Amino acid sequence: MAGDEVKGENGFLYVNGSLMKESYTDTRIGDGDFGPIRIEQDMVFVMGDNRHARSSSDSRVFGAVAVSMIEGRAEWILWPYASLARL
Repeated sequence: MAGDEVKGENGFLYVNGSLMKESYTDTRIGDGDFGPIRIEQDMVFVMGDNRHARSSSDSRVFGAVAVSMIEGRAEWILWPYASLARL
């Protein structure tokens, strides 16, 4: 979110200096270190959950995304299967 600092270091994601616990992904970040990146007002940093090298094109590649460009909503949780649910 705006004002946050995001970085990837040694295969792990940090936001504002805190290690993110990401139970929804099965691997460390395989594309090397990035950042730190400070997120500007009305922007968000988006990152795919496929962390294998060269497998996800996200804000690490194209930068932060304007909030005004985000549309839609989540209707289902599909993974992990134990959490399958309609929202």
